Amino acid sequence: MRKALALFAFIFLFSALLAKSYHLSSVDVLVWLKEDGSFDVQERLTFDFSGSFSFAYRDIPLSSRSGTAQISGISVWEGGRRIEPEISQDGGNLRILWRYSASNERRTFTINYNVRGQVIKYDDIADFYWKFHGDQWDVRADNVHVLVYLPSGTTDTNTLAWGHGPSSGNTRVNNGTVEFFATEVSSRQYVEGRIVLPSELIGGKYAIARSGNGLPSIKKEEEQAFVNEKASKDAANSMFYLCGGIFVLLGIIIFAAWCIYGKEPVVDFKEKYVREPPSDLPPAILGCLMDAVNKKPNINQFTATIIDLAQRGYLLIEEVPRKKGMLDILAPDKDTKILCVRAPDEKLAEFEKTALEMLFSKKTQKSGIEKFFFGHTWSAVPIEKGDAVMISEIANDTSFGRHFYMKFVEWQKEVESEAKKYGFHDETASKIALAGLILIVPATIFALLLFAFGASGGGVLLVAMFILLILVMYAIVNLTKWLNRRTPEGALEFAKWDAFKRFMSDLTLLKRYPASSVIMWDKYLVYATALGCADKVEKAMKIEFAEGGYNRPWIHSYSGVVGISAISSMNHSFSSFSASSGSGGHGGGFGGGGGGGGGGGGGGAG
Repeated sequence: MRKALALFAFIFLFSALLAKSYHLSSVDVLVWLKEDGSFDVQERLTFDFSGSFSFAYRDIPLSSRSGTAQISGISVWEGGRRIEPEISQDGGNLRILWRYSASNERRTFTINYNVRGQVIKYDDIADFYWKFHGDQWDVRADNVHVLVYLPSGTTDTNTLAWGHGPSSGNTRVNNGTVEFFATEVSSRQYVEGRIVLPSELIGGKYAIARSGNGLPSIKKEEEQAFVNEKASKDAANSMFYLCGGIFVLLGIIIFAAWCIYGKEPVVDFKEKYVREPPSDLPPAILGCLMDAVNKKPNINQFTATIIDLAQRGYLLIEEVPRKKGMLDILAPDKDTKILCVRAPDEKLAEFEKTALEMLFSKKTQKSGIEKFFFGHTWSAVPIEKGDAVMISEIANDTSFGRHFYMKFVEWQKEVESEAKKYGFHDETASKIALAGLILIVPATIFALLLFAFGASGGGVLLVAMFILLILVMYAIVNLTKWLNRRTPEGALEFAKWDAFKRFMSDLTLLKRYPASSVIMWDKYLVYATALGCADKVEKAMKIEFAEGGYNRPWIHSYSGVVGISAISSMNHSFSSFSASSGSGGHGGGFGGGGGGGGGGGGGGAG
């Protein structure tokens, strides 16, 4: 209950945090550059709020390479209503904070201020260099528009202007004004402008006087910035297209490898049904044949192995009355007992001996602190005739479940090793898949680095690159699955067994087989369990053997009826053992130019 409440609280708080957000839909800046070297700034910030907000602030850095800015005449307005700001200075920033109340709406605030000590006056020109939108904003701005009014006497021919910031920006000089505008300005991205006009148009009262001519060095600086920016963009685009080329090449390699090593061989077998087992393949080996990807048996094939051992005279499976305690009122009335009637001998394969050891392992009794920390352990001992195990007892023992899982993994490896002798799977395909992973993973990491640090080229190309990346990553994850195929002999054997599985799954055909052929029904039961369609065979057997029951030398029923429900109970318990592996402590499982102007800074809301 506590965990559920904690989870609910976390989800609620996380949702609340996600619900509160904002961005700047527009930033409109007007600047009036005066003849005395000062300039007035009016910023109109339009916030789009999602959630409730009560304050906003604007930080303006005071220091730049032009010197220390002197800012005065600060006021904040919303429409025709003046808001009294809270002004402070911290860490070289001037902070303007104002309060309001907003919830899920769009609000526009206007900030006015005057700046002195930022225009540099040379002998030949005056240099105005200012960030209109700073790189300390943590949110995007959909549109940034700046209009600078110049002193009288400026013309299109005696004024130069450069804009710095996002590639979407543009600059325009027109009849005594300079316009800068940009769209989709991301967070931590500035919009900056530099304007050069004749020196005689700016007085020296609030400008910074510097001797010598400034225009040659400014032109050289801006030209170099342009060259650097172009080189950076060219390099970024080159990396972008190189990244795309790598992804395309990887995709071609993966597709070619699949065509050569992933396709199943075509076999000359057209039968829909096979009515008898195609061969005497051990049920565990059959599991490896049917699974072309993992090439290993599952719990169905383990249960089928136990049934097969019973039919071969090593075990007796008995359906017996269940011994119930006071707490077992709702438990089934029947239980399954597995009795060893013949000790393992040299006729059994290693994986078959391991299967028996898994069932008849003996519990090592522990006591005291050792039992508290480690519980019971299980160990394999020589199996003798007369050894028995009750499914209900081991099913309720957690320590047996852990023991079973560990031994089950060992059993799978033994079966895999034995299955390789049959030559069902193309081992070359597996080697190619492993080599492909070794080569493709580093190549993909390299392409991702290029994509992360140099990607540009436009929105359409970025979207195409992203889709291509997803496809390649999906292909890499599934490479070892796709590059697994059977040999021609294995493909033919698989086709026959698949047709036999279809026959056993078709109840109308299965019921036609005479009940007198009990030996054939024995085989059906083994392979139906191995192929995962035992329920179909069980249903057909209950119909065919309803009167006389299905009491064979290897399986007994105290109730005198079919008696094969014991197998279902046994398989269910084995499945629960293998699924409990996580509780046994076995883990598994399978992110140009410019920047020298004053002003800028950033802001926020909360």
